[in-house]
Amino acid sequence: MGGQLFLPSPIIFTNGGTDILEESGPALAAIGAFLEKRPEITLLRIESHVSTATKNGQVISEMRAATVMRDLITRGVSCERLLAVGFGTGRSIADNATWEGRSKNNRMEFYVAQLRGKPLAGLPENGGGVTANEPCDKNKLYIIDY
Repeated sequence: MGGQLFLPSPIIFTNGGTDILEESGPALAAIGAFLEKRPEITLLRIESHVSTATKNGQVISEMRAATVMRDLITRGVSCERLLAVGFGTGRSIADNATWEGRSKNNRMEFYVAQLRGKPLAGLPENGGGVTANEPCDKNKLYIIDY
């Protein structure tokens, strides 16, 4: 897929959870800096992928994407420029039968979904995943609550 943003380090969560670990700070700061320098990017898709092949895995995936979105908003990124999407195990890149494979499948990916208000390459903005947030309300602080 085109338009992928590659980070200097991964975003890491608590084991099986949705809380972002402190060492993820540089990656999150890099996303904020990137968007600040690129106002023509009007929507960035935050994709969460997990290795847990249960319904709970889909929920965790959506919650992780929403948590990253919330963090970026606290760093000054407008909620209107962010779309949190969960894929669960729908796009595994490795074998979930091994620890190494599960480690690769538990990942966050970031894609430009809109340039200047238009979908990138005519692709769906959610990339085929499950949208994990409601539309942004400019009149209030955006909080995602589960």
